[in-house]
Amino acid sequence: MIRFHLLLVAGLLTGFVTSALAQVPYVASADTLRIRSLERGPHWVVSVAPLAFFDLENTLTVGVERLLAGRHSLLAEVGYGPRALNMWRSSRFNESGGWETWRGRAEWRIYLGSGRHMRRPPFNRVVAVKPMGRYVAFDLFYKQVNSFETGTMGRACEDGTCQYYQRFRSPVQKSVWAGHVKLGHQRFLDLSADSRLLIDVYIGLGFRQRTISHDEESIPDDAGQRWVSSGGFTNGLNLDYLVTPNISTGFRIGYAF
Repeated sequence: MIRFHLLLVAGLLTGFVTSALAQVPYVASADTLRIRSLERGPHWVVSVAPLAFFDLENTLTVGVERLLAGRHSLLAEVGYGPRALNMWRSSRFNESGGWETWRGRAEWRIYLGSGRHMRRPPFNRVVAVKPMGRYVAFDLFYKQVNSFETGTMGRACEDGTCQYYQRFRSPVQKSVWAGHVKLGHQRFLDLSADSRLLIDVYIGLGFRQRTISHDEESIPDDAGQRWVSSGGFTNGLNLDYLVTPNISTGFRIGYAF
């Protein structure tokens, strides 16, 4: 009888403990949660373009890439460079003030590989499942530079003779449109077991259109011949509209999440 009561009590205690444990929710460890997060793969990439800072019309440029379903992604990039940031322009171009550069890029990518980048033992962590690796891209690029042109113009001119000459300062704007077909490769940097830093290297071919717009409304109607310095926009070519082949190359440093 005593043995029966002991067995009964032991059974009841076992059932109670089992039931109590079943009610306690499972809390995964931090490492487990990190691995599960990595297994889902990144959906976004935030990047910077270092070479844009060293361009003749330089900007601080950042980009955001959205990794879509399958092997596709969309990239948007924007940059801005004030006069104080430009290290290449001489002081005579900066005296007039107002120099600033804007740039933007929209890009559609098609990744060519499976995109599975996995760490095998001893790390045993999944780094990404989303598309990465080699890709083909199509982009549309725009850049706008705002400045002022300075010069000398004749006033009260008749029969080719001007009574006097006057210095002037007038807004001028350079707009650049370009489109490219690119080949690139984006991969993770092997800095740690679960590194999300990556590098993106690309090269592309396309066409570039440049337009220089002058503010003619600021010039008096009786102005005669003008001698103008446009801040180096034309580089010795007196062409306000120009279309040329173009090569686009560079790299980005990004973080995936």
